[in-house]
Amino acid sequence: KDFHKNFYNYNSLGKSVSEARLEADFIVASQASGVATVKCAEAWGGTDFRPEMKNVNVPTLIIHGDADSIVPIATSAQQAAKGIANNQYEVISDAPHGLNATHAEELNKLLIDFLKRTFSNYKKMKCFTGVFSQNSKIFLTLQKQIF
Repeated sequence: KDFHKNFYNYNSLGKSVSEARLEADFIVASQASGVATVKCAEAWGGTDFRPEMKNVNVPTLIIHGDADSIVPIATSAQQAAKGIANNQYEVISDAPHGLNATHAEELNKLLIDFLKRTFSNYKKMKCFTGVFSQNSKIFLTLQKQIF
């Protein structure tokens, strides 16, 4: 469970997550394949995606917390912001890696503003349903604010 505490900077931020959230994360993680988990970590840590950034040709929102103790901002979000054209780069102050749980209000505002601005000419956004399926609250908010 210590990994999950680091994921949220548990007890070191003014905003934290509940013990129930930590327990739920642990349950999900404990059901994953050990081999797949290791291979996934190896792929993240051992793959240089920088050459691929030039291929991103759509508006891109990059969000990172400046208190992320899992993925350093300098080697991830800052490099992505430099390598991806047509991006909006946002840093959320005091936010950990799991900022979707600890800084949901700030994250949701950035997402909604970006999508409103980027897709203002579209009347339907069916293609985004899958993206937000894990957090229906965000998608429902988007439906109310964009349509």
